[in-house]
Amino acid sequence: MNSHPSELLYSSGEFVKENYENVTMRYSGFGIELLTILKNNYNEIFSRLEFYKDQKTHHQGLDYLLPDSFSIYRNGVDEFAIQLDPEIEVICIWNKHRQFEINSYQENPIQISIDIILEKFII
Repeated sequence: MNSHPSELLYSSGEFVKENYENVTMRYSGFGIELLTILKNNYNEIFSRLEFYKDQKTHHQGLDYLLPDSFSIYRNGVDEFAIQLDPEIEVICIWNKHRQFEINSYQENPIQISIDIILEKFII
């Protein structure tokens, strides 16, 4: 089923919900360790994540498929998104007020991402 699960996700995408097991079978690119660490060490965060893939993106008259993985965190008050992009090796974390991009060339990008989630988004 196509849906637009959150206003944090771009409107040109057709998002399909998937479970964590499907994410790990489909996506093995940069940043997947972030989800694994959240699952193993931060269950209070992981349990509030919903996972999505973009089934088809429409941009400038073209349709294409992104290999990225998207997650939305909701706790009833706060909401933020995580995007793992294997092509440019970046982890994007954002909400309506702020955005962070953590790249593969940074030292300890997974730990930086966890710190950002804990310090900037989990209140």
